[in-house]
Formats: sequence, C-alpha cells, structure tokens
Amino acid sequence: MANSVAELVPFTASQVADWLRHQDPDSWWRVDGEPEIAGCVALPALAGDLAKWFEDQGTRPIFVALQDSTASRNSANRKELRDFETEWFGITPALQLAWSDDHEKLWDLVRDPDVEKWVDEMSTQPKE
Repeated sequence: MANSVAELVPFTASQVADWLRHQDPDSWWRVDGEPEIAGCVALPALAGDLAKWFEDQGTRPIFVALQDSTASRNSANRKELRDFETEWFGITPALQLAWSDDHEKLWDLVRDPDVEKWVDEMSTQPKE
C-alpha cells in the first residue's frame, strides 16, 4: 500500500471472517505477502472460502493498519473493520493486516476485480 502506517489496531481473525462474509459473496480475494494463508487456501479465493479459513483461526489476534491518510479520523471511534478499509493500487476494499506475533510484517487482503471479470466472461461464453 502506498500510505505509511499511523497505528496498528487489534482485532481477531474471526472478525476478519465476519467482514469478508459481509462482502459480495461472488467477490474474489487475494492475499499479498502472507505465505501461511497461501499455503492453506487456493488463491484467489471466493470471500466465503477465505472467511472460512479466518473463522478456523478463531480468536487469533490480528492487527489492522490505520493508514496515515485516514488517521485524522479518531481510531478510538473505529469499532468495525469496514472503518479501516483502504485501497490497494486503486482497488477497494482492501485491508492491510499483520498477525500479532509478527506485527512488523504487514500484508494485504484485497478484492481481485480482474478474477471477477474473468469469471464473469467465462460464465457468459456459449458452451460447446
């Protein structure tokens, strides 16, 4: 992400799962910079499939990065992950995250409109 981080705010993996479940169920997601998820989930993945993986992590602590560009909004008033959504190279929504046991290693969870477009195109092609 282009912005520098102003603050890391604690959440849990199950809260990330809930956030993903509130996204479009046909949305495709990728993870950039986090090998554990990539080793367990075929990426890109549908929101529900990725939400399942995060749900399986339960209350595992995770930090959400508050970007400098949005820091003027008081983080104490931010109660839900949607309050931390940002963009990733012009794509929204995206979250920048870090596991609590490696909080200096930030990674991105981002919707993948290119895959969504490809899936849409493939589903509208005539069957032979």
